[in-house]
Amino acid sequence: MFKYILTFVFTFSLLTGSTFADIDITEPVKASYTTIATDTDKTFRAYIAGSHEAKQGLLLLHGWRGLNHEMELWANRFAVQGYRVIAIDLYNNTTTNHPGTARKLMNNIKQKEANDKFRAAVKLLAQDGRKVAVLGRGFGANQAIHAASSNKLISAAVLFYPFGDVSELLTSSNIPMLCNFASKNFFFDNELQKKFISEANQKQIDLTIKTYSARHGFSNILGKNFDANANSSSLKNTLTFLAKHLR
Repeated sequence: MFKYILTFVFTFSLLTGSTFADIDITEPVKASYTTIATDTDKTFRAYIAGSHEAKQGLLLLHGWRGLNHEMELWANRFAVQGYRVIAIDLYNNTTTNHPGTARKLMNNIKQKEANDKFRAAVKLLAQDGRKVAVLGRGFGANQAIHAASSNKLISAAVLFYPFGDVSELLTSSNIPMLCNFASKNFFFDNELQKKFISEANQKQIDLTIKTYSARHGFSNILGKNFDANANSSSLKNTLTFLAKHLR
């Protein structure tokens, strides 16, 4: 049984679309912070955007900075494209811009508790027969692999520039996976990318690789490594991939 408690609701008008695949975003987006309960009755914070009538669902997983304003913007933009989006909080009401603090927050994640959050959010998204995908960036991409590996209700996964050696997280799966890699990525360099692809091929994962001449964080519109061209191309590829696999 889900506890789905609306805490506050607000409306965004997104008037510029250049940061999201060159798509004009002019209609308002209804979004809210909520509290969701896991099967063990532990509650967590989540940001929900998009219509209840949406036919596709998207679980959005934040990077190492936490569920911040930039992640809200991402959720809103996918909501405008017709998705019901849930961005969950893995840090329990904490965000940071400090790398050292972010690393501590990542290392303090209890994977079982995170997996419980994934299951609760995905079940909510899958209501009314929606097909669901998971999308994560950086640390969130690592967590997206965990979510996709342990949840049969997830139909597709999208990874943006994973963090560190994630090849060992891969399991044999029929879930198609889109990987948006950065060619200039200190945290996930060419050798780690090759290792990841090799492991995925051995496990016969349906893998689509897109590599962009950009740095880690190229799609963070508020970050120092934001790259408009890579962001636009990667999001067009992501929307095409999701449209194909969430039909």
